[in-house]
Amino acid sequence: FHYLTYCTWDGPILFGEDLYVMPEFRGSGGIRGYPHKVGSLDEKGEPQDIPFQRCSQFRFISAESPQATIDFFHKRGAIDVTIRNNWHVFRIDRDPLVKLVEGVAAKLNPVSSQL
Repeated sequence: FHYLTYCTWDGPILFGEDLYVMPEFRGSGGIRGYPHKVGSLDEKGEPQDIPFQRCSQFRFISAESPQATIDFFHKRGAIDVTIRNNWHVFRIDRDPLVKLVEGVAAKLNPVSSQL
């Protein structure tokens, strides 16, 4: 999956999720043949192209990976921002998010939250 999003410092970025290389292509360097587009499926399951040329960067999250995978990304210019910038990725799931929003709304408008 991929999402077009925006970085306030650099402009449009592409965020990749659930990246997977099929076993028959692992170690073959096959990805090098497609530097500007990667195939993806839309909501109907139809192939589509991802326009890298409009984006200032490609961001993705990698689980703890074997060193060979990390080396693969580093050789292609990937930067581990957790190590370099000490940035961490956080997630708030739906139920805590609803409570957070309700709490903020109650503080901003205490009269309506008492009704």
